Amino acid sequence: MFNVIYSQKNQVIHLKNERGIEEVIPCDSPSMPIKSPNSKSCIFISPYEMDSSRSLYQINLETGEIEEVIPPSKENNVAKKALWLDDNRILVIIGLAYGTVSLGGDLYIYNFGDNSLLPVIENESDESEIVDFEFNNELLRITIRTFIDDIKNQFKEEIREFSIRDILENN
Repeated sequence: MFNVIYSQKNQVIHLKNERGIEEVIPCDSPSMPIKSPNSKSCIFISPYEMDSSRSLYQINLETGEIEEVIPPSKENNVAKKALWLDDNRILVIIGLAYGTVSLGGDLYIYNFGDNSLLPVIENESDESEIVDFEFNNELLRITIRTFIDDIKNQFKEEIREFSIRDILENN
């Protein structure tokens, strides 16, 4: 079993094997790795910077293998935030990579079992985007930013709550 070590100061991820040998994962400015509930894998986004063409990666902590699971799309949509839903699925915000305004996107469930990416909540217009989410066992809370002027300089934020059970039954 491998252990994952993150250095925010140096912006690097190390994998440490059972013999204590460490190797640096070759990636640019990664996000902090997040372990699955069963601690058998973790996910991270790299490069985790504004206006970047980033990907979401999974590290198998049993084998040390690293896999790009959500690369940038042809339309330049990228993973912006991801959290484990259970041992096989994550919730992930996917939105435009480039642009000074767009911080968010739409919310999806990615299933590692069948490599499927299913929409959970898609924005109603180009004027709104999901910029954050959090959840516990029962409730998903999302933050939606809606722009209220033509140049997307002013916005209002709204928090909406959804039942995790309802989301899982529909996906």
